Amino acid sequence: MRPNDPILTYIIKHDMLEDLYDYAPYMWQMSGLSLYNSAVLLVQRPGLGFAANESTWLRDYGRLIKPEARPLLIVKPFSPLEIYYEACDTYSPEGEPLRSWMQQQKSYELPTVPPFTKEELVYVLSSHGVYFGEQDFGERLFGEMIYQKAPMPIECRGKKGEPLRLYTHYAMVLNIRHKLTEQMPTFFHEIGHLLCGHLPQDKEITDKDFLGCKIPKRCDIPPEQKEFEAELTCKAIMKAFGWQYTPDENVEGVAKFESKDMPPEILDVTLSAANRFLSWLSDCKIAQPQGKYTY
Repeated sequence: MRPNDPILTYIIKHDMLEDLYDYAPYMWQMSGLSLYNSAVLLVQRPGLGFAANESTWLRDYGRLIKPEARPLLIVKPFSPLEIYYEACDTYSPEGEPLRSWMQQQKSYELPTVPPFTKEELVYVLSSHGVYFGEQDFGERLFGEMIYQKAPMPIECRGKKGEPLRLYTHYAMVLNIRHKLTEQMPTFFHEIGHLLCGHLPQDKEITDKDFLGCKIPKRCDIPPEQKEFEAELTCKAIMKAFGWQYTPDENVEGVAKFESKDMPPEILDVTLSAANRFLSWLSDCKIAQPQGKYTY
């Protein structure tokens, strides 16, 4: 984690959270850019539109970089920085205009169906060390992410793609009374609890790198902080799919979302959790972004 990250501190201090939660999902959907790197771009040029590196502009869109273009930097893991350019800093030798989604920053219509089927949901979770089940919770409880004392068996794939049976303490259980569309906000909220580190560590799962389920050790934070971290994670994921996000007013601490006093650690851990889940989908070739996943 980056608890004192100057990028996230700047985003919070300058009241740019809503801009980030609009821009980062848009960039993920169109190019696969990580949510954190979208924050890096916004700090350099608030209000910017679609951006990509020079080779992507030429290869995918047939556009060149203007001589007066202002370079923008993003972070590459374990590598030098990468240079990006905003759409307005490019031109087409044939005079082709920018595509409409680059100008309007809207890449898709709001979906009317879930981004994946129930079977795909189970596959994504089991492939990353999480058991999925459903239960009749009545009308009030939508679902939960729990650490089971007795581990549950799951079927997944090993490092070389071989069938593998593992046992996991992580289990997500959703209310069987609800349609899949209704379950999605709960699903993303509960994923937030897991990937933000709100559950005890399951060493058998977190130590297996091929599962991609390493989580921070943060289960000792206050319950209300866990809830609004899970909601922030839910918000980022839902917006990545173009879903309308409405905060759950029953979640204690939801008002802190807009607070300039929010610790950067919370923004960091929730963006990282959302990005981890989106990478899970890409790993399983489900609900992938339209562009190639980058960093």
